[in-house]
This record gives sequence, structure tokens and C-alpha cells, in this order.
Amino acid sequence: MLLVVRGPARPLISVAFFATTMKTCWQCEEQIPADKVTCPLCGVQLDPPPYVVLSAPRNVPAWLPPDLATFFVEHEGCGMDDSSRGSFRLARLAELEHLTAKDIYVDSPAWKSFDSIAIGAGQYGDWICYVLNAPVASRGAIMAFGGGVAGPGGTGPDRIPGSLVLAPNFTSWLARLREDGWEEYGLTPGSICGLPEKREKILKQHFQSLNLGIGW
Repeated sequence: MLLVVRGPARPLISVAFFATTMKTCWQCEEQIPADKVTCPLCGVQLDPPPYVVLSAPRNVPAWLPPDLATFFVEHEGCGMDDSSRGSFRLARLAELEHLTAKDIYVDSPAWKSFDSIAIGAGQYGDWICYVLNAPVASRGAIMAFGGGVAGPGGTGPDRIPGSLVLAPNFTSWLARLREDGWEEYGLTPGSICGLPEKREKILKQHFQSLNLGIGW
């Protein structure tokens, strides 16, 4: 079943958020136009947004959570096969799919009812998922899974290696990525130490607050 999501009276992801035309350069920490791939102030290379704005709203599957539906009505991801991207890729609408514990190779009893939507991928094949049900994170959280992911992710006794909570929800995930020039440092934590001291501290505090067992 398909439907056109026009957005609720108070949308989960506001139009103003996507209308924002500025982002923060990770090197000089100055505000620059969001469509720039090179900072006009310090010259550092920046990733473009992992999506495009559609010319008109479109139909989306009825099973999508409201925040994902609101986004994909008017945006299209760059695609899982876009090798020109940096640390991650955002799925196209047609690429969204359910992932269970079997798909992420977890056989723990606590994860038997795990359910998520694959919304992206890391540059080394890691899954980026929208959580529907997980023992270590709330519904709507954004998590990464893969052999190279520096976890364990989430909170509680059922955390597993190769997982990491990237954000508490989809909206805040996109907001943080914008601040970091569309780089997902949760997938490349070793590069955090090369950032300006203030941003390094913010990111480490962010990931440690969501993932109580990580050592970085």
C-alpha cells in the first residue's frame, strides 16, 4: 500500500530544517553554504548532502515510520551504491528494507525480536539502521552494525560488539551530520581526534552518552 504523506500539522521533521542553507565546516568551524563541497574560508574538502530534494512530493510506503515518511516524500537518498560518498551513504526509497537479527548475524536470545529498517550503509559495508525494536536502544534510534563498527552500542546488559548507536532519532542524526559536513564520525572514530578540540569533545560526549561501553 502506498500513500502520499503531506505531513502532520506539526511535522516531526520541519520544513525549516531542510530549508536551512548553512552547515558548519569541520576544519574552521565557520558557517558556510550547505551546497559547498569545498569550504570557501579554509579550502578543506567537504562531502555534499547524501540526498537531493525532489521537484514534487511523491508516494511512500505506508509502513514507514512518520519521520522517515516525511523525509522521503520530498527527498531521495544518494543510494547504497554511491561510491563517491565519504563515510556513509543514505538509501534511496526503493532500497529501504527490514533487517532482523539474522540479517546482522546476531543469535543472542535477547535480540530475537530485533527489527529495524536499513536506511544507509558505511563505506566498508556496515549497515545503518532505523531501530523498530532493539534491547539496547529506543524505537527510532539510528544504529550501525558491522564487523568494523567500534562498539558495543547502546545501553544495558545485552550490548553486542560491532554495533553503535549513532543518534537517538532520525532528525537529530541528520542535524549532527550537517554540523559535521556530512561525515559520520561514528563509523570513523579514529578521525575524531583530528578535529578542532571543541568539536572533538562534543562528539566524544555524544557517542559516550548513547553507548555506555565504548572506550573512545
